[in-house]
Amino acid sequence: MKCRFCLANPPIKNSHVVPDFMVRYLKKNSCGGLLLNSFQTCPEHTAHIGPYLCKDCDNVTFSRWEGRFKNAVFDKLNNAGASWFEESAIKFLLSILFRYSIHHLEASIPRSDSPIAKQFRDLSRRAIDDLSLVGTTLFIYPYIHSPITQTCDLAVGTNHVLSLSYSGGPLDAEDGEPHAFLVFLPGIMLLFTAGNLPPVKQLPAPQDLNLGSTGNVNSWNRGLPFYLKWFIDRAVYDTKAHQKTIGRRFWGRVICKADKRLFPQRQVYKARQFDAQLKEWQKLHCV
Repeated sequence: MKCRFCLANPPIKNSHVVPDFMVRYLKKNSCGGLLLNSFQTCPEHTAHIGPYLCKDCDNVTFSRWEGRFKNAVFDKLNNAGASWFEESAIKFLLSILFRYSIHHLEASIPRSDSPIAKQFRDLSRRAIDDLSLVGTTLFIYPYIHSPITQTCDLAVGTNHVLSLSYSGGPLDAEDGEPHAFLVFLPGIMLLFTAGNLPPVKQLPAPQDLNLGSTGNVNSWNRGLPFYLKWFIDRAVYDTKAHQKTIGRRFWGRVICKADKRLFPQRQVYKARQFDAQLKEWQKLHCV
């Protein structure tokens, strides 16, 4: 077995799909410092890992992009400005797509969408070496979460998913739209497409990220959660089902109640507050 990126060196056993700095953020901002992964039956202490990258690719090449993205973008997500448009930031996002497409292919049960995952694996790998492909062949549509408290169109729990989830998977082309790959990261949602995304009712002016981009990414693609409503709602329901499986009553009433008294500023409790506001708004305005 060889590294999926350089195709030369043997992979290390536990290379990260979700970067370690994001895992630390998730632990710091979750109930009890644990990760709750919708697809596992117990609390998780780490995010997705696997024998995908060699030591040099994981700890040197990818780590360099991760460090710059963490310092310039993630640590000041609402005020990152032009840092989104730097080469290192775009390569970081492409590396996330590459790792998640590999993870989907190698860790999931064989599925009919595997050819799409292979397509994005190969596209992202080529684009890392040739950034001119971004915005011409491979498109990146970012969405930065802001509180969603007034809508009938998204499930209660949306704020929690968009604030603290981590997952990725391919989406089949429909109605003339291109194949896509959707990635959830804490506070960030990324839609990668193999072709330009046409305007739709929920997303009348899609804005894609590339080296030639300018503007405020925080205001881009505000309709993306509504365009991807089915997938976000599914993530909400999967999370609720998972919490029920592991004993939500125990976690919610014992661990989380005590944890909230000690750490009220954790993102999980802010997200729950926004979802509580959404629930109350829906009671008054939605049929």
